Amino acid sequence: MLHRSFTLVEVLIVVIILGILAAAIIPQFTEAADDTRANTAAIIVKSIQRQLSVKKAQTGTWPTTIDATWFEGNTLPRNPFYPDAATTFQVINSATALHPSNKTNPAYGAFWYNRGNGLIRARVLPGVDNAETIATYNTVNGTSITVLNQTD
Repeated sequence: MLHRSFTLVEVLIVVIILGILAAAIIPQFTEAADDTRANTAAIIVKSIQRQLSVKKAQTGTWPTTIDATWFEGNTLPRNPFYPDAATTFQVINSATALHPSNKTNPAYGAFWYNRGNGLIRARVLPGVDNAETIATYNTVNGTSITVLNQTD
């Protein structure tokens, strides 16, 4: 009776091929997760902005704070880039500021709200470089900044 089995070289070749395939596929899953997070954040920003506009139409002024009762479940939406951080808002009052000076540090708040002009922005994760961070920030917030420290 003859027993046929794989040689060590054959097994190593299969493992190497599987490693190459995994290296090619895994980044695609990571990129898809990042895109989903950015799209979710964009929907949340639009939802908050819509609620702010409704309150402005009702009262004639931008609200001084963002109230959880405006949203389903009476809870503030969470920033998907910082899901473990409490939903916090950095609130400023400026007629001219369109963007936070810090676009990535949740210590300032997961969101930025300018009650002077009613704008809401979500902070994002830092990218591998400034260009990636700017692109994500623009996608999430529907903006077109060109430098990371841009505030107007």
